[in-house]
Amino acid sequence: MIADAVCIDHVHLSVTIPPKISVSDFIGYLKG
Repeated sequence: MIADAVCIDHVHLSVTIPPKISVSDFIGYLKG
């Protein structure tokens, strides 16, 4: 259940990433 919620949040965040930020940079930001 927790994993599903995390996946949903991740997808939502992925959709809202500003175009000027690369996906790899955003993931790096999430990981700290």
